Amino acid sequence: EATLGDGLHSLWWNGNPARTNTILGPHWHHFAGAAAVRETIGGAEVFFPPGAFGQTNLALAERLVAQVAGWVPDGAHVTEFHAGCGAIGLGLLARAGHVTFNEIAPAALAGLALGLAARPPAERARAAVLPGPAAAHVDAVHGADVVLVDPPRKGLEAALLARLVDHPPARLI
Repeated sequence: EATLGDGLHSLWWNGNPARTNTILGPHWHHFAGAAAVRETIGGAEVFFPPGAFGQTNLALAERLVAQVAGWVPDGAHVTEFHAGCGAIGLGLLARAGHVTFNEIAPAALAGLALGLAARPPAERARAAVLPGPAAAHVDAVHGADVVLVDPPRKGLEAALLARLVDHPPARLI
């Protein structure tokens, strides 16, 4: 730590005792520095703790988030499934009527909590978090003007896909 000085953001150790092809394991130890990487995306501070997914091309991520924001009307009630650390939805809080975030990954939920804490109180009051699998929160589609889905590579859960097909929102992004 002393050798790197200001060049050191943080120092973490990760252990994976399982014999799998999974790179990161469940064991983390924080030695020094910040608890999360902080980036500004879509006008909001977004926090990425170790183990949370983040886009590697920040300029492209910013453009994608701006495009999505352009499709969300002011005052809309938004539900975002697979919200991660909030890179898309946190910036919408400034002008949305309400944003409901859904996420399952503990590291992403920790980052989302940090991002929400960094927003002004009036914006935090217009946010809700539904932790757990998206399939457990399909009722959040009802009442949403806009539904955002940013699923992992395996795609949308069958229950969420069925709900979106049976009860399509006014706008699906």
